[in-house]
Amino acid sequence: MNPREVRLRELAESKYKFSHPTEIISAPELCAQIIVQLDSQVFIKPTGGTAQSIQWGPVIQLENLGSTLCSIPHNVKLGTPRKAPVQDAWNAIFESSIAKGQLDNVQRWIEFLYQLSSDFSSPGRLRISMEARAVVLGAIVNFLLACLELPEYSICYWINRHGALGILGNIWCLQAQWGPALPMRPVKGPGETLHFALLCWGDIMYEQVDVNREPPFSEELARQTKRDIHELAHAGLAHLIRDYTVLNTAEHEDRRAIVADMLVMHLLERDDGAIHPPFVARNAIHHTTRAMARVVCPRHPLRDDMSVEAMRWGCSQLDTYIALGDGLSSMIRAFEAGFLSSFLVGFDPSAAAAHARLLPFFKDQLQPYLVHLPVVRSAAKALRKIQRDSIERRIDRRSPIWKAWSDFKKLLEERIQVAGNAIYLVCASKSCNRVDYKDDCLRYCVGCMDSAYCSTECQRRDWVTGGHRAYCKEIRANRLEGKKVKLSAENKDYISRVLEKDRMEKGYQVLETMNRTKRLAVEFDYTTVPFKILPCETLEAQPSYTLVQVKLPGGKHSHLLRVKLPMLQGLADSVTAKGMGPGADRVFYKT
Repeated sequence: MNPREVRLRELAESKYKFSHPTEIISAPELCAQIIVQLDSQVFIKPTGGTAQSIQWGPVIQLENLGSTLCSIPHNVKLGTPRKAPVQDAWNAIFESSIAKGQLDNVQRWIEFLYQLSSDFSSPGRLRISMEARAVVLGAIVNFLLACLELPEYSICYWINRHGALGILGNIWCLQAQWGPALPMRPVKGPGETLHFALLCWGDIMYEQVDVNREPPFSEELARQTKRDIHELAHAGLAHLIRDYTVLNTAEHEDRRAIVADMLVMHLLERDDGAIHPPFVARNAIHHTTRAMARVVCPRHPLRDDMSVEAMRWGCSQLDTYIALGDGLSSMIRAFEAGFLSSFLVGFDPSAAAAHARLLPFFKDQLQPYLVHLPVVRSAAKALRKIQRDSIERRIDRRSPIWKAWSDFKKLLEERIQVAGNAIYLVCASKSCNRVDYKDDCLRYCVGCMDSAYCSTECQRRDWVTGGHRAYCKEIRANRLEGKKVKLSAENKDYISRVLEKDRMEKGYQVLETMNRTKRLAVEFDYTTVPFKILPCETLEAQPSYTLVQVKLPGGKHSHLLRVKLPMLQGLADSVTAKGMGPGADRVFYKT
């Protein structure tokens, strides 16, 4: 008997207490026994073939799980584990647990499954085969799916909130890194891959939130669970984009369309104002952009086959999220997540059919937002990364993307010049005295996307003592509830600079456009590129857009400019020009 077999036997006898502790447990059997523990971790004492007593069994000890599995050869194959006929006992298990006050055992089980999923989803942590990982994680998913069939919804919700999303997140992580090489096929839904099973799991949870609202399940808990399910669903969407290059059959196309429709339906869901699109858009933009970056990664197994189609689909989703979000922070989030470099790297000039669908998004969605200083800062940061990585050299000068990129870059460089030194971010912590950090090292607060910090310590300090906790909470609440989201003084000052520059360059056209018989007013429309100068008959003429009104000094030609900006979330009570003075400005929001 070699030392490894002795060690496995000792662990089996002392820690894991498998069904045959006196036998030598081989590597495949060890993984198989873990599956058995997951499927039947209850003690059933039958009398006449019926279960008389059911209770939670002991949780598997985790101290030596990693070291044990690390001794398993990497190429080991896992045999089919024996079936545990306890599926019908789930309801009785939970009813018994609730009746006996064994929620602590349930909590320990969820914590155990979370750690187990972490061990099995980390490629470098355990040297075991992908098949073994897939079967173990499939058993975990079956455990969660079984929880959904319980009549006691409160315990189902409790399990969801305390670890289930983290468990599924670990599984998404493994799927993202291994992609189509991971043969996950849970017992439920034969023939379906794991990510579809997980999306169905999220959909079922979402429906149960609406149906089951009995005490102690409050409205606040219902809203929180909906948000969690939204985040899970969009993590699933990111996975679908990553694996788009292998989901290219007619059958997969139908399934992908169904899943996409389901996600959009969730995105548009606003039952009693419980969920507001900006919250969903925030997570969706992050997941989708990260997914697009993985698709165009050179290490992706099928990058050259359908990466353009994956980019097109991802852009169509981003288009929806940005439109339903608050625009400004949504665009910042996309730039910070690396959308610009991913778009340029993933654009394939040989796919001519994709040009017409990709380029309008690049021009119509990205460029108009360069009138906002925070967006210009994030775009400038992305531009510096593109230049460092020499991404421009990979673009064919004859392709349509080069023309679109050149126009974007030219406009961005003009707006950077207008910003001057204001283009550089400063750490938002008032107590920060550092002067050695680089601008590209600052990271935005993910909650408000308004304040940036040079380090975790500065962010934590500003959160605790600097007042950012209250400010961030207010910003997020306003976006979720559809209230006004004011432009910062810094951003309004930048917009005024852009206006002054364009007014000086287009002075003759401004004078020609004015309606001198009614009022000296003209509108600069920055929702299109290039911007338009339009006559302004009345200040109430065009609702449903964000409007900034500024009075700029111009000698004897002083006049009022009304500016239409790319969409910002918010509501306006009225649109009026009262109270306008020299240098004053008023901001009106989308209705």
